[in-house]
Amino acid sequence: MLENCCYVKQCYGQGLIIVVFRDDSLNKKSRHCRSVSRTMSARAAAPLLAALAVVVIAVLRVHGAVVATPSDEDDDVLDPRKIVDLLGEEDYLDVLVGGGEDGKWLSLPGFGIFDNCIRPEAECPNGNITFWLYTRETVGQPEQLDVAVPESIEYARWSRGKPVKVLIHGYTGDKDYSPNTEIRPAYLNYSDYNVISVDWSPLAPSPCYVQATYNVALVGNCTAQLLDEMVRLGVTRLEDIHVVGFSLGGQVAGNIANYIQSGQLTRITGLDPALPLFTTISTAPRLDATDAEFVDVIHTNAGWKGKLMPSGHLDFYLNSIIQQPGCSWDSSCDHARAPAYFAESIASPQGFWGFGCSSIITFYTGLCTPDDAAELVLMGEHANSSARGVYFAYTNPTFPFAKGNDIGDAVQAVHNATNHVGEAAVNATSGAAEGAGAAGAAGAAGAAEAANSVAAHRPSLHSDS
Repeated sequence: MLENCCYVKQCYGQGLIIVVFRDDSLNKKSRHCRSVSRTMSARAAAPLLAALAVVVIAVLRVHGAVVATPSDEDDDVLDPRKIVDLLGEEDYLDVLVGGGEDGKWLSLPGFGIFDNCIRPEAECPNGNITFWLYTRETVGQPEQLDVAVPESIEYARWSRGKPVKVLIHGYTGDKDYSPNTEIRPAYLNYSDYNVISVDWSPLAPSPCYVQATYNVALVGNCTAQLLDEMVRLGVTRLEDIHVVGFSLGGQVAGNIANYIQSGQLTRITGLDPALPLFTTISTAPRLDATDAEFVDVIHTNAGWKGKLMPSGHLDFYLNSIIQQPGCSWDSSCDHARAPAYFAESIASPQGFWGFGCSSIITFYTGLCTPDDAAELVLMGEHANSSARGVYFAYTNPTFPFAKGNDIGDAVQAVHNATNHVGEAAVNATSGAAEGAGAAGAAGAAGAAEAANSVAAHRPSLHSDS
């Protein structure tokens, strides 16, 4: 391990950076980045984290702190499961509550701060993690699948020979909240699927986001154990299993690959995989393209609540990447559009079609458009598993969101808004954040339909609402 060093960590999407010192004599966090963040819009701060990190490092060097870039051998330090241990009981996380200009800064202990936060024993099966089978026959009365009771799996009312869809909620969710409320009925209405809803709500309640990230690996482990048992008992084949995770659930899906014994999963779909505490060098704690034969990802609030960088074989960025039409700068709505779009894709006659770009930068600078694309690629449930790369797609502001393959009309309006916001961000930072990303674009205002996609969420610090 490196000695006398610190790591710049993005803790929450609202533009907060903390600097964690590992040397006991420097066991404190820099407040420099906090004061910088407070001078600018929280929304604008998100894409400028790289520039802020440079500023923080420069200030620390002036004050004599030794700043090191983590190497591969230090990957464990960047694991979210290690963050709490790194901070220590007497250290604090600075948290921007509420976001925007009206947000309030609170200093909260790094771990064990709330009575309802759980850090369970790392063992499976685990009573805090339950699995529920829904089929067309059992939709009103789901059956619990318990690895400790193999009969509950072997003799459950499966739709034999049909695909298995595993849905994993995120922070503050449960089996009856997003993405289950959007995607489960869409699947069962479309075909005779077996849908398993993973419920790990006791390990991810508000306001315990730090603890929830710590528990992600355990949930991945226990879910892998269930899938292995299902394959062993012959109720399904590994190649028939498709895992779909939303936000923190997307990171759980990636962790399944670290533990499953039956072989590599055929497909994982990440729905705006969570960003806070998952800006890691090591791929082990987070979703990436090695976790399944095909990993497709939908980004709707990238760089804020969701990951900005590509996380799969096939990554789709929707509209202005960070903001969705009809959400009126509500990041909870933006984030929740990922499962809403995916649910619609299951039976949509139009479909969501994306055009390829070499990178996010070429998209934001207008250097690639649908006219330049060799082909359009379908996003969502029926995505081509052989497709690879980064794609961009546009949606309607209200349901039905899918525009079909006639997406050219939306390009100019979105790029105009994107360029306006991007120029403002560059001017605000005198070019310091060049190449760090764009602040996003304002989409079409208002939409009653947006309420439907967020109604099943609870507001919280970093809710998946």
